[in-house]
Amino acid sequence: GKETAISPSPARATDLKPSEAADQAIRGNSETKEVIPEKNVREEEKKMSPPVHSTGTKKKRSGEAEIASLLYRARAFEMKKDYRQALENYKAVLARDKENFTVMNNIAYILLQLGNAEESLKYAGNALAIKNTYVPALVNLGIAQAKSDQRDAAEMIDEETLRKVALFGTIPKEAVFCSYDVPSIYQVPLILDKQGMGDYTCKRLGISKNAPEWNEWKQFVECFENPKHTVKIALIGKYAGLVDSYVSMNEAFKHAGAACQTTVEVDYLEAEDLENNTNCAKLLEGHDGVFIPYGFGPRGTEGKIKGVQFARENNIPFLGVCYGFQLAVVEFARNVCGFEGANSTEINPKTPHPVIDLMPEQRTVNNKGGTMRLGAHEVRVHKDTIAYTLYGVEQIFERHRHRWEVNPDYWSALEKNGLIFSGNSPDGRRKEILEYPSNFFFFASQFHGEFKSRPTKPEPEYYGFIKACLDKKLGKTKPEF
Repeated sequence: GKETAISPSPARATDLKPSEAADQAIRGNSETKEVIPEKNVREEEKKMSPPVHSTGTKKKRSGEAEIASLLYRARAFEMKKDYRQALENYKAVLARDKENFTVMNNIAYILLQLGNAEESLKYAGNALAIKNTYVPALVNLGIAQAKSDQRDAAEMIDEETLRKVALFGTIPKEAVFCSYDVPSIYQVPLILDKQGMGDYTCKRLGISKNAPEWNEWKQFVECFENPKHTVKIALIGKYAGLVDSYVSMNEAFKHAGAACQTTVEVDYLEAEDLENNTNCAKLLEGHDGVFIPYGFGPRGTEGKIKGVQFARENNIPFLGVCYGFQLAVVEFARNVCGFEGANSTEINPKTPHPVIDLMPEQRTVNNKGGTMRLGAHEVRVHKDTIAYTLYGVEQIFERHRHRWEVNPDYWSALEKNGLIFSGNSPDGRRKEILEYPSNFFFFASQFHGEFKSRPTKPEPEYYGFIKACLDKKLGKTKPEF
């Protein structure tokens, strides 16, 4: 049969955090084993429940409060050994929170108490909790070793440590797997699968398994760890001092770099430094590409616009995302179309040329929380464009997060001066992708492609940008996508 570890009921009280008084009401006096009467339990339950405001009819409790109340009652009945009532409440919780591992174990335990071992196994076998613990290993102190030797020494924890981890985790030894230190996190799935973690998981949950297919993943890891080329990117951001602000974009660069067998070195430049620098060329020289990420507000905006201008005028591959897309339009309007003072109304509401303006449906929004144009939206990609070459289809769905858009009043002027909008919303109301074919690679999108990038499937605009940076560095006349 399956290995099933079920903890005794009192040890499973971590799901709910009632007040000390309420907890006392459930558990009773620990010394006398006294059980508090049901009436008192109900009173304490009311104390811990959020107030219900009434305007003629009572409003429903929030889902979270309802689950908390059900858990409270289930534990109270369980402590009184009224297992059938406890089971009813736990199942009600599970109906609302289908992935609650602790409640599944509670139900399995109670079913055992009721003598229904077969049904108990169904609940215990339908959930698997994976826990991580840190096991420090000191390898040959004071003696220098080759990396491969260190890896061999640390690959598997010793038998005694394995026994202790299993013992204190109340799990069988075959359920303990070790992820040792490696140069790349992308090696970890291969390490764990080699130890049989996938097989054990399928067996434990009763899932039929196929032979794992790791060839594509192994190829990705090989390209990531043994690149043939290097490109250096200037990321000009408002939050460049905090690298984690751009973690999704950094990962997208890694995925794209591996697809090009290229290491992507990202140089984080504060937009304000360029804004206050009369000769920003010194900061940007030596980079193979310029990237302008998302952002809000006026701080550093002019520095980002300088970065766009430098990339366009010096024919350096450029990629803009979200705010970077909007500022690419602003820069082009100012310096190519000749619209002096062109700007976004987010930055200057009184600009003479509002090439970026608030979307019509946003103008009546006063409460800004959660009201942007959010989530996945359809984008129609035009044929015979770089965008179509990269995406390969006419219809894509990408994630958005913005309030401002390209002002329709300026579409014609921008396009007359050579800017191409190669992606629109299905109704044609919004411009989603732009490119400037006069340059080697000048590309920007209103959406956040990085959110859909995956190790073995890099996001097309990030892949196109890195490939363009590499091809230009290698002296090619145009990108070879």
